[in-house]
Amino acid sequence: MKIFLNRYALIISMMFLITYVYASPAKVDSTDNYEEVKLLIDQKLEQYGVKQVLIVFDIDNTVLTSNVDLGGDVWYQWQTGKLNIKPTEKQKVKKCFYEDAIGLLYELGTANLTDMRLPEYISDWQNSEVEIMALTSRSSKYRFPTERELIKHGVDFSVSPLKSIEGNEVILNYKLERRLSYLNGVMMTTGMNKGKMLELILGRTGRSFKCIIFIDDSKHNIDNMEKEFNNNLDIDMNIIHYQKVINDRKKANGGEVLTQAQVDKMADDWDKLQKTLNEIFPGRDTGECVSPY
Repeated sequence: MKIFLNRYALIISMMFLITYVYASPAKVDSTDNYEEVKLLIDQKLEQYGVKQVLIVFDIDNTVLTSNVDLGGDVWYQWQTGKLNIKPTEKQKVKKCFYEDAIGLLYELGTANLTDMRLPEYISDWQNSEVEIMALTSRSSKYRFPTERELIKHGVDFSVSPLKSIEGNEVILNYKLERRLSYLNGVMMTTGMNKGKMLELILGRTGRSFKCIIFIDDSKHNIDNMEKEFNNNLDIDMNIIHYQKVINDRKKANGGEVLTQAQVDKMADDWDKLQKTLNEIFPGRDTGECVSPY
């Protein structure tokens, strides 16, 4: 009996050791080169097969970046006090920032790809039937201009999106603490925790993958994703902190993300835009938001 128990204990120990060796916590890497991301993804596809890998892209400063600072991610970060230079009281958009201002600038603004090779990379993976989705902090209200700029630049997340366990198209549109939606392979989360949002959609679709690759430019989102998946040893979770846009800005600005001259231009451009819109559309120039929600 004692020998049997010892053998049983040895088997359990070996099983634990094997699990420990082959499973590991979420891995976080940084890069400013999509060629490195492609090499990692291709390696994981070879290792696990296309049906066991999910690729998840952020959008802003990861797939697309604004042509100008006004309305881009740097403008939002500046307006919300997250950069080295803070907006003055005069420079702050106090009226309907979330209700009107952000959406207006998305509608008017255009974007560039962060890397010209991305459409080809994504298309090649999609043609191999790899499931690929976008996970953005943007609100569902901004879906049209978001998809417009993606499609315009050859990125269509509806081609091979995350599907249900039955293989059906998934559409989500409801409210938690804020509204979220999933359509055409793009999940819009209104700034909610991306780690929890990815867990949510995997649960709602009934899906599981041996490997997930998540690419995002935001350290906050990277940290949330790592925290959410760090203890899930069933998933080879690869989290990529993509830093090309921020690194390029720092190189151009002497080590800073934002300069005073850039701040002054954003503030001046916003004032000019508001003046022009209010002159042409006087119904906008009231004390209330244009958007009712």
